[in-house]
Amino acid sequence: MRHRGTATCLLTLFSFAVVSCSDDEASSTTSSVKPNGVPTNVVDQTPATSTEPAATEPSTTDLAGTEPAQAILLPVPDGPFAVGVVDLQRFSMSAYYPAREGTGHGHRDYASPAMVGFFDATAVDLAAIVPTAQISAEPLQDSGPWPVVILAPGGGSFIELSTSLAEHLASHGYIVIAVQPDIATDAGLHLGDGQFNDREIQLLEQVSMAARRTQIVDALDLLDDPLTTELVGPIDPTRVAAGGHSYGGSTAFNVSLADARIAAAFDLDGTLFEEAGSTPVSVPSLVLMAEMYAMSHTPPETSGDPAGAAAAQAALDAFELLRTAENTVSVALLDAGHYAVTDVPAIEAGLTGQLRTLATDGLGRIGRAGTTNTNTIVLRFLDAALASQPRLPTAAELVAGLPSATADPFAEAD
Repeated sequence: MRHRGTATCLLTLFSFAVVSCSDDEASSTTSSVKPNGVPTNVVDQTPATSTEPAATEPSTTDLAGTEPAQAILLPVPDGPFAVGVVDLQRFSMSAYYPAREGTGHGHRDYASPAMVGFFDATAVDLAAIVPTAQISAEPLQDSGPWPVVILAPGGGSFIELSTSLAEHLASHGYIVIAVQPDIATDAGLHLGDGQFNDREIQLLEQVSMAARRTQIVDALDLLDDPLTTELVGPIDPTRVAAGGHSYGGSTAFNVSLADARIAAAFDLDGTLFEEAGSTPVSVPSLVLMAEMYAMSHTPPETSGDPAGAAAAQAALDAFELLRTAENTVSVALLDAGHYAVTDVPAIEAGLTGQLRTLATDGLGRIGRAGTTNTNTIVLRFLDAALASQPRLPTAAELVAGLPSATADPFAEAD
């Protein structure tokens, strides 16, 4: 579990443009078509032996002496429903929902203008990433009502990096409200000489957390608006989950402690904040960790870093609090970095030149299985936690058949 400072998160996100995960453990993907015409995705969890980038298709475009561009395909949702997407621009949100096949208006761009402006165009080809969802596809008004997931991004990050998860859940009958906080609020502050101003960053983090909480609550309020139902289909207000990556997951987790409208929560490699120390976890909650972070939290006396002992102990205490909470289940992705639970492993092929040969703890070596396993684990959790008879699934249930995932790696400490 991780809570990085806001500015640090931004830098870590930016660094993904210069990192590459190994293809050694990338899962391969094969597509088929169900009788209703919806494409399906079968994930082969066997480590790949090929070093070729996964899930790319050559383009016929060749710009004046440059290498032909490649389409970067996100994992294809494997649920029974087509997926629609609509932008709720006034609220800085997007909604993904089960849709009628063949009624959309093409694929949306993967990256928003803000995201395009943030990344160096020479480091990653955002325009080549191809989502599945169809713009303004007709919602299935005669089906449902559908459970709802409110999805939030990491600090200084972009909700687009959870597109695959949103599409996967929508294809299985969930309405996903994806929120995008103002990236300027998350961007961090630095002095004229380029050094970060720690005091201002602390204040910014408080403002950012408050803004994120407000936006999650705003998303909850939208569920009561008849216009929302008109746009995305019938909603079941008794089956609502909130979650996200890193800072977004942490915020959603803590909002769930105070807002009775949230029936389940999930935190993707984010840490616990102070509220949970005094408030019992009252709804089924999932903590999905990246092993490369979780396993680095050795006890302070063995960490080899006396200066960081207090921080290490605080992280261990937060982890233990989550791990032992009555309504919480925790699992980990093996050999995975902090961004392995997002789209980043799936779009790694979009990194160009020498950038693809580099590796950092931002991804680890899990490869494309980081994205697909995250999608599978979150869906399994929600299917149990938001069922007509809600229950907390076991860690073993969540990771069954996923060699790149494991039950709580610290369970042996009990």
